[in-house]
Amino acid sequence: MKTKFFTIAIHIFGWLAFFLPPIMILAFTNNGLPLPELTTNSPLFIIICLHLGLVAFFYSNCYLLLPRFYNSSKKWIYFLIVFSIIALYFYLNTKLQPLNAPAIMSTDMLAPPGMPEGFMMNNMEEMKNRIEGAGKFGRFLSIFFFLFIWVVSSMLYLLIKYQKTKELNKELELENKSTELSYLKAQIHPHFLFNSLNSIYSLAISNSENTANAVVKLSDIMRYVTVDADKTVVPLEKEIEYIYNFIDLQRLRTNDKVIIDYTAEGDFTVSQIAPLLLIGFVENAFKFGISHHEVSPVTISISIKDDLLKMKVINNIYRNVESGGTNTGLKNMKRRLELQYHGKYQLKTDTDDNKYSVTLELKLV
Repeated sequence: MKTKFFTIAIHIFGWLAFFLPPIMILAFTNNGLPLPELTTNSPLFIIICLHLGLVAFFYSNCYLLLPRFYNSSKKWIYFLIVFSIIALYFYLNTKLQPLNAPAIMSTDMLAPPGMPEGFMMNNMEEMKNRIEGAGKFGRFLSIFFFLFIWVVSSMLYLLIKYQKTKELNKELELENKSTELSYLKAQIHPHFLFNSLNSIYSLAISNSENTANAVVKLSDIMRYVTVDADKTVVPLEKEIEYIYNFIDLQRLRTNDKVIIDYTAEGDFTVSQIAPLLLIGFVENAFKFGISHHEVSPVTISISIKDDLLKMKVINNIYRNVESGGTNTGLKNMKRRLELQYHGKYQLKTDTDDNKYSVTLELKLV
């Protein structure tokens, strides 16, 4: 609304600046006398009519002629119409110029108030030359005004077209991002379900007493994935709870060789985050960082302070064939960070002494 009001105000002030100078010139060249009445043959009436014609051409060119003809194969129609309007404007200006001539005569051609009528310049030839010169200058000025209006209206059209193209491209970009995010989430859903079912399967075939508890954990996980994951953002508290359930599920299926150190610090009830954004880093730690035959420490720390989320995951690196699967989850998380938090995150990965670490700093505002 403010933008529309601002645009209208600019147009009004622009046209006032365009109309006032000729009227002021007419007043100054009228020898201090009041402006003549607004009759059909008065200089003021002629100036107003010519300028209103320019106003009509300005908006017709910007909103009708250019959109309809210039962007098509009928450019020749556009230029034919414009040059016809120029010819008509020049013709009318030439015809009306003799009526306008008295208004542009120099003040030295008029008798000052109180002086006899014979005081006026009696050299009619000189007067004629001055009028003709003023007429030529007036026609030149009129054509200059017309070309100026043509250029400005064309520039306004190009600016409007640029803004619309920019807005359309932005909408297409958002639509493409939305489509890509939907695709990534569609990949994530079966991805986690597959891994979780693998975990429960491992418990079931070993007749573990934790199988029932694992099913409950999986139920909580799937409720979050199916109900909340389609939202743009979710409470951070839910995302942290989801990670906790996932880690608990991993505890149930792993042996005592896997040492999990998980800490979460800060108030997670205030901020919001894109769903399923952090789990890929946690999942990969269990996929590639544990062994059932060697001590496998997995350290996961998550903290938040002043809307700055920090997450760090450290694990050993094993070529663990029994983990199977692909690295799809981590790739998806990186891509989603770029799509949803561009310029608001820092992601660092490091491999040192057979240990892999990933550090994420994410501004949630």
